[in-house]
Amino acid sequence: MSGVVLILIGLVLGFVGVRSLKLSMALVGFAAGWFLAEVFDSSATTDLLIGLAGAVTLFLLTLFAARLIFWLLGAVTGVVVGAKLFFVVDQGDSSLVLAFVFIPAVALAGAFLAERMRHRFMRWATAAAGAALTLSGLGLVAPSSLGFLRDPNKPSTQTTSFLIWVALGIFMVAVQKRQQTADD
Repeated sequence: MSGVVLILIGLVLGFVGVRSLKLSMALVGFAAGWFLAEVFDSSATTDLLIGLAGAVTLFLLTLFAARLIFWLLGAVTGVVVGAKLFFVVDQGDSSLVLAFVFIPAVALAGAFLAERMRHRFMRWATAAAGAALTLSGLGLVAPSSLGFLRDPNKPSTQTTSFLIWVALGIFMVAVQKRQQTADD
């Protein structure tokens, strides 16, 4: 997967957020598909195809399931955030069992919070997912210098990657809030 594509999707998702639910669903679907394909070390073509399938699937679900939109968007955004957290805390001994438990747990928490808190939670969730994609894309574009942003492998780079992720997410939330205030 091209790091530039991930950066662009991450920036749009992080800065636009829930202003466009259909766009958010397509971007989060792509991100979830891509991150899940990455867990299995698939090829770039497979990552792209699974990402596109996720985007199309979630976009179509958005059209058919408007009542469940926040729950679904929260769940899939939770997959993206859970997968990024998994990559950040993983010590290099990836356990598929742990991934299959951890990532869905974060997805269910995201679904629950999105259903309860709606736009307020989704602003934070889309910012966290957008920041995760952006940083992973930067790690792919410049693996020698920024590779730790995609997959940190030492405690010091895990901490640094996490702090940069949080800072970028907070910045994206601030931009979304400013856009909402300008729209009102």
